[in-house]
Amino acid sequence: MTEKEREELALFRYGLISEMVQGELPRGEQARLLEAKARRIWKTPRGDLKQVRADTMKDWMQAYRREGMDGLKPKSRKDKGEGRVLSEAQKKLLLAQRQAYPDLGVPELLRRMREQGLLAEEEALSLSTVYRLVGKASSPAEEKSDRRRWGFDQLLACTQADVLYGPCLPGPDRRPGRQRTYLHAILDDCSRLVLAGEFLFSEKVTAFEQVLKRALLRRGYAPARLYTDNGSAFTSHQLQWVCAQLGIRLLHTQPGIPEGKGKIERFFRTVRDQFLSGRQPFSSLEQLNAAFWEWVELGYHRRPHEGLEGKSPLEVWMGQAVQLRQRRKVEAEELERLFRHRATRVVGKDRVFSFQGKCYQAPVELIGESVEVFYDPETAVPVEICWAGQSYGSVQEVCLTANQKVGRGLRFAGEVEHA
Repeated sequence: MTEKEREELALFRYGLISEMVQGELPRGEQARLLEAKARRIWKTPRGDLKQVRADTMKDWMQAYRREGMDGLKPKSRKDKGEGRVLSEAQKKLLLAQRQAYPDLGVPELLRRMREQGLLAEEEALSLSTVYRLVGKASSPAEEKSDRRRWGFDQLLACTQADVLYGPCLPGPDRRPGRQRTYLHAILDDCSRLVLAGEFLFSEKVTAFEQVLKRALLRRGYAPARLYTDNGSAFTSHQLQWVCAQLGIRLLHTQPGIPEGKGKIERFFRTVRDQFLSGRQPFSSLEQLNAAFWEWVELGYHRRPHEGLEGKSPLEVWMGQAVQLRQRRKVEAEELERLFRHRATRVVGKDRVFSFQGKCYQAPVELIGESVEVFYDPETAVPVEICWAGQSYGSVQEVCLTANQKVGRGLRFAGEVEHA
């Protein structure tokens, strides 16, 4: 089992116990939650459908309190990639996916399930077996559901995040043409205060992580919940791991039901109507972001809000700031470590590995080994390498002129030793 698979199982276990390990629950509430969760069917990261006993969840809670997320990681074991007859869990999962995507062919359906992590790559499924199982299942009719408005009355109890298409600007690094910008924003549910917001040239997960990191640094406390849609920027393994380490419950809207994110959607409408509408074209990303934050701090944050009983977001935030002491405090050093990305590289016989078009020099004992390279996603600069669970510190770019002065014990072909 790879380290990523162990982390995904840890995230699954954390998702089941997060409500019970974060904060105090009223008397009897924990037992009620355990019984309710034990009756449900859960889908594991491997795609299996299973029930989890209450005693098992109690063991996970104790392990989390002792060791944090590391306590929830399973012990490494060997996986066998042998094909087998479809289990009942696989049948239910395949039929559910067939109903969700009735227009996809079976090969395309299996490919999609593997990409989403519902089927492991090594699970060999016979196409003819799957064809016989799924047949021509039709998609279920849409059912009416109770979708009530909701809200939190404490700061950072819940935050909402989303991405808004912004104006086109001249691209970075003097690239030809104009490129689309994207506003990544994080809003406090209780006060409607903008915790962080920035226009960037990317809507990928690294761009959103950059804005989330700025929100945590600026406010100094981690929210209890982060509520988003199911976009790829919000469902990545990296973001899930960061949130779990900080004690943030990462929640997603149900597919096809975006109404739960009404507050952030309303904020984006205000951005379009009051900030972007009628303004002169911006010449650079820096100018756009400077103007945006001037509008946020001097306009939006100070303007009375109908949803806040006529108070402004800044008034609500300042009036309830004492509540922030209940939240988990975050430090800059911790965030620098958590938001690092990692990649795997093999160290060559010359002690060199390549990363992002540059060559870096590793210690001699790592020659021929596959190492993990931790790097800052904003700068793409390696900050640490690890092997077999041990850190070997930071690495430097290869300097050929310096290396040519290092003695290697070599002799030229025409050299003769004299007695």
